[in-house]
Amino acid sequence: MRAAPEDLTASARIRDAAMGLFAERGYDGVSIRDAAAAADVSASLVVHHFGSKAGLRAAVDSRAVALVTEVLVQAFTAIGDENAPASTGQLFATSLRGEGPVLAYLRRMLIEGGEAAGELFTRLLDGTEAELEGMVVQGVVRPSPYPRWRAAFLLANDLSALLLGDLLTATLGESPLSEDGMARWTEVLMQTYREGVFLASPGSAPPAMDEGES
Repeated sequence: MRAAPEDLTASARIRDAAMGLFAERGYDGVSIRDAAAAADVSASLVVHHFGSKAGLRAAVDSRAVALVTEVLVQAFTAIGDENAPASTGQLFATSLRGEGPVLAYLRRMLIEGGEAAGELFTRLLDGTEAELEGMVVQGVVRPSPYPRWRAAFLLANDLSALLLGDLLTATLGESPLSEDGMARWTEVLMQTYREGVFLASPGSAPPAMDEGES
């Protein structure tokens, strides 16, 4: 999805450079001059294209939401595909791997909140709810009396790998968004979703683990 650097327009270079800076430092920690320097353009050119720092952030937010929308379209077309990513975090990691700092920016955007973050989360929640409803129709997922609440619970759980990625990496010794980490994360996630956590009755013996499972 990402164009070669030489093919980007000046406004796109500025926007992408600002995304990286906002992801690293936060909105308040970045000036127009910082964004201009990162994009190797003049500060006046930033103002020419975006009007203000707020306008620049709006462009960055729009780009992030557009990329997420593309990912959601991929998710809808992959419903029922056993090889499709099992979580939103995994889907982002695989689909946006070539999009520079967008994952880091999405993390900061969702944590800091705001209008764009609310729009983004609503799109994610709507997509998750629709995907689950499709799977209910297919007979893959049990129906729920609270479909939107269930979608919100599963989405929040899925996004934890993205939002808590640094802490998870430090404690697990491997990023849950790396190729090997995603394989283990998905295995645990699917086992939890399919088999649950609690035993059917107190004191019941746990099921035997497969050889080599830890």
